[in-house]
Amino acid sequence: MVHKYAVNYVNENVLKKFDLTLNTSQADTCDDPSATLRGTIRLIETTKDGFCDYDNQNEDGNFQQLFNIESKTQMSQPIVAATGVFRGEIGNNINYLLQAFCIPVVASASSSASLDNYISYPYFIRAGSSDTYRAQVILDLIQSQEWFHISIIYDSSSFGIALTNQFKTLIESCSDTNEDDTLFKSPCVEHFYQISFFDNTNSDTVNSQLLSLQYGMNSSTVRVFILFMEGRAINALFGYFSFWHYKSGDFQLILPTTDLEISSFLEYALVVEEHVDPLANLDAIVSNYTLNNTNDGWITEAIMHDNLCCQDCNDSTYSIQCNGSEKIRNIPDYARLEARNVFNAINIIASGLKTVYESKCHDQYNNCHIHNYTGNILLNSMINATFTDERGKEFKLFNRSGTPIYDVFQFYEGNWQTVLFNYNPYRGAEPNLFIRPPIGVPIADLILNESKNCQLTCEMSIPDVRDTCCWTCKKCPENFFVNTSFMNCQNCTTEDTMPNVYLNGCIPMPTPPLFYDPTPEMFVLMGLNAIGCVIVAFSGLYLYKLRETAMVKASTPDLCFMQNFAQILLFIISSFMIPSSSLIVCGATWAISTILLCYTHAIFLIKAIRLSRPLFYVKMHSILSAKQTQVKTSLIILTAIIFVQFLICILWISLRPPKLITGWNKAKYCSSNTELQTIVLMLIPLVLVFVTFLYQRKAGKNRILFQVRQARAGIAGSLCFVVNYAVLLPLMFMEDSPENVKSTILMCIPMLAAW
Repeated sequence: MVHKYAVNYVNENVLKKFDLTLNTSQADTCDDPSATLRGTIRLIETTKDGFCDYDNQNEDGNFQQLFNIESKTQMSQPIVAATGVFRGEIGNNINYLLQAFCIPVVASASSSASLDNYISYPYFIRAGSSDTYRAQVILDLIQSQEWFHISIIYDSSSFGIALTNQFKTLIESCSDTNEDDTLFKSPCVEHFYQISFFDNTNSDTVNSQLLSLQYGMNSSTVRVFILFMEGRAINALFGYFSFWHYKSGDFQLILPTTDLEISSFLEYALVVEEHVDPLANLDAIVSNYTLNNTNDGWITEAIMHDNLCCQDCNDSTYSIQCNGSEKIRNIPDYARLEARNVFNAINIIASGLKTVYESKCHDQYNNCHIHNYTGNILLNSMINATFTDERGKEFKLFNRSGTPIYDVFQFYEGNWQTVLFNYNPYRGAEPNLFIRPPIGVPIADLILNESKNCQLTCEMSIPDVRDTCCWTCKKCPENFFVNTSFMNCQNCTTEDTMPNVYLNGCIPMPTPPLFYDPTPEMFVLMGLNAIGCVIVAFSGLYLYKLRETAMVKASTPDLCFMQNFAQILLFIISSFMIPSSSLIVCGATWAISTILLCYTHAIFLIKAIRLSRPLFYVKMHSILSAKQTQVKTSLIILTAIIFVQFLICILWISLRPPKLITGWNKAKYCSSNTELQTIVLMLIPLVLVFVTFLYQRKAGKNRILFQVRQARAGIAGSLCFVVNYAVLLPLMFMEDSPENVKSTILMCIPMLAAW
């Protein structure tokens, strides 16, 4: 109806003064390639050899006769241009056929985006916006909402494939933007799902595609889906969403068209639709047609379909008879959008013809002969044409299509509500008081957080990829650095290097101090050692002062002074057992501390032997007394025990030399602190404790009460030694103990023994 109105409009307002009349013929594709081919051939069969070469024209070259209704009948006139809706593969086939005859084609509605390739389709232009810019608007929309983790579902139509390819090109072109720039950050597509509902794909393939989509929706964290599909494919997909038990609000949908059946899955969906000004008198144009005043088969069919009646019910007993006054009552919203583009398409053709006529005929309107007319001449005139429509608004093409202006709608509570008005990708949106920001789906916060945490900036860590787009950050182990080339953790190759503060390389390890700073616990132990030294020194002075008294003489004063000397050395060596970076200190502390422990236990043993007076001691004492030597039996026993312990220390250092190991805090610690082989140094002291205990028990049976008391005091000391070793040694050699704890325990062993 609008097509007929537009033809009459241009004949009256554009071509009349040139004595030209534009005629029209129609063909229905029936959405069938065969019917499309037959209908198109029927239209162009009068065009002879087409308009690719200006030699192939009518005999007299009269330009008027090409489209003047007075010169030829409508069905015999050649086709100089075509207009219509060219969707999918059928639209591509029509353009292939018409461009073979160099016939320009003007799309009057949204059609396949693949037709925008002017190299493959040089004679194709649009009255409406190009779908190339529709993809740009969708990209701008998701960037404005900060949805950076998405998936795309597309069908196998040329519309879906072309939009998907265009979107891929757009996101690849902005992939090098600054990571901190969230406004222009490129979204990451987790997956591209192709669903081939309406082509020759077999059902097994479609089922496999649907299963892949279902698995991806269930397993992925993506909740923003862009559907690059025709309306009928989207309607079919919604049926599967319902079958899979999804519900409204489970995800955010972005759609390319409003030509959809009402569904609960449309709730919260955003739709990018071409902005088209309404045709002011559309209702009047449509209301002029009734069944009685039209003989157009397509218009008759549309009226009967809208009124649910039949003009001739002879073939059906179940249809309602039309009375002839019926007219179209309900104009679909999508048809209202297309009406303006249909009107503009006819005006583009008329303006192009007008331009050709004016440039070739030079005011000779009644008898103009054009011998060099080609379809390319008309195409260029149409591309550069401008006209003023019925509202007084100027129209001109933008890159072979209408000006790219779009509206963004959101379906909410049963209505399409505008969220962006007159949006031009090159200029932005036009302010409007009636628009409102998009209403978030129930999981809007989850979507936003997921997008923000999808691609984290991993500083001093490596990405731990969880899917195609997203990752988390994983810290490298201690003493490892981040290899930024391979994005993995690597250890420094040599022991004398360590990661730098940025963890992106290795640097030489700084020269460590001889002793590391003690921990607070170590300071406490060092204080106790100092107190112990003072107490032992005063006790030694006290014994020395009373050395001539009977009580001191009966208490083996020589052993007491030797014991005081050993105690002071134990307190001192305990204070030097803090963590050190020196191998000498590392080995010496263990060797000296165990020799001093052995020295202390040897004194206890000699004391117990003197009190119990075993047979071997009596014989040794008799032999030495008979030889009148100054060497005492106690000194021989002490020297022998110390010599054996010294040999063990030498063998230990030779066979199992200690080494420095770098710990978690980059400090070096002695390997002997964690090696069980170190326990060999404690064998002699442990044996001495138990042997001393046996002689002390024997000494407790003496008849002299004073010696019995000394033996009992010695037994109490031996029990303290047993508890000391039984508790501290297992703690020190526990594998999970921190190094500072082990060093503290190591300091406790000689200190507690001295106390």
